[in-house]
Amino acid sequence: MKFFLLISVLIIWLFTQASPQGNNDNKPNHYKIPLKLRESHKMNSLIYQPETATYDDTVKFTYTYDNEGNCISKLLQLWSKGNWVNNNLYTFTYNSAGQILIQLEQSWDINSWANNYRLTYVYSGSGKQITYLEEYWQANAWVFIYRTLTTYDNSDYPANSLQQSWTNNSWTNTSQALITYSSSGNLLSVVLQNWGNNNWVNSSNSTNTYGPSGNLLLNITQTWSGTDWVNTYKSAYVYNNSDKVIQELQQNWIINTWININLLSYTYDNSDNLTQQTYEVWENLEWKNYNRNTYSYDISNNCLSQFVETWQSTIWTNGQKFLYSFDDNGNCTQGESYSWNGAWVLDRSDIQLHYNHNKNFINYFASIAKVSYVKVTGVTADKITMSKFNLMQNYPNPFNPETTIKYSIAHNGNVKLTVYNEIGSRIATIVDEYKPAGIYSVQFNGNKFASGVYLYRLESGNYSDAKKFVLIK
Repeated sequence: MKFFLLISVLIIWLFTQASPQGNNDNKPNHYKIPLKLRESHKMNSLIYQPETATYDDTVKFTYTYDNEGNCISKLLQLWSKGNWVNNNLYTFTYNSAGQILIQLEQSWDINSWANNYRLTYVYSGSGKQITYLEEYWQANAWVFIYRTLTTYDNSDYPANSLQQSWTNNSWTNTSQALITYSSSGNLLSVVLQNWGNNNWVNSSNSTNTYGPSGNLLLNITQTWSGTDWVNTYKSAYVYNNSDKVIQELQQNWIINTWININLLSYTYDNSDNLTQQTYEVWENLEWKNYNRNTYSYDISNNCLSQFVETWQSTIWTNGQKFLYSFDDNGNCTQGESYSWNGAWVLDRSDIQLHYNHNKNFINYFASIAKVSYVKVTGVTADKITMSKFNLMQNYPNPFNPETTIKYSIAHNGNVKLTVYNEIGSRIATIVDEYKPAGIYSVQFNGNKFASGVYLYRLESGNYSDAKKFVLIK
């Protein structure tokens, strides 16, 4: 499992896919896909961060920050017998560059906090993460669980990611990912290998093909079958003149030929907001509707609603809807989730609440989510500057389920920030739009994804960089 996670990280980065990979049973389950939300161009010297977030009035998170805008604690409390009761506390420490050094998770035990879990990060002199260490608390001492060691090529791209587990008081190899890039920094291939019988054994291989403008056109995933690579999965992409994905074709390799599985189509408004996503499945040699998502926005490009419909016989029928309210600063203060049962009724689902004019978001599984915000200044003190491109290591990392990614853009231009899974498929597009030079921060929530190693990739102009992060549930 952890092998695939690790590999996923590397593979993930290579593919600039526009949407989650289709299910093997031809039944895609894409309900929450706000892939693209246009941001208002605000100065980054003043931003807002969540101060408290409550979900269904039974779960509450309280956040605190340092003077540079880094989250230093997150307190989880549950409502019980008329009071908020402590449950978990997450604390974070950083180096002078704003990179996470230690993430500590504790649980409330009667009247004090008890250690549970600790994550430690080590960086090279150039700021690249080279070691990730996971430990748990046992018998009043920290015990190793596993670690990841990353080495880089001459262009500072991750070239090898080695994962080891702590077994019988020593580190034992479990898996590794071997990564290659083009001269322009596009991810070309990721080979995943498992450790067995004192040898590395091939597991999967993911390769990418790009167009002249650097857009991913084709991703092919293969598995190792004794002596050779065998095709398993393929995604092909079509773009509009604004370099937005308008179609993704997903196919499986069956009996020596590619067989259609899913077809995903996207439409956008004049502000490049995603307005509709349609999913079709291949049945009886033709494409058939399965589900679709429709989005609406206000004049500030805040997403006010999302409607999810499923295809029944010959018509679209109601499935889910999400409604959002925003303050004057572009922060979502409330989100509501409904399902259709002859009428719209509140129903728990994954609610995403965007803030800072869609630069960031948090999410949680609930029917009603409410967030209050605190104004944070001094964000430029996080040691990334507008004079160069920079992708910071996320924090916390590993995370469950939320983490923050910071980056800087040296020049005005189109920016893509994407997340990839263990088979190299893009599972989320966090940012995909034109941005002015500046420093940005965005939050990613992995609530709807499985534990594992993932990769997030930043692209703008000729700049490309990627880092891995670990989701642990």
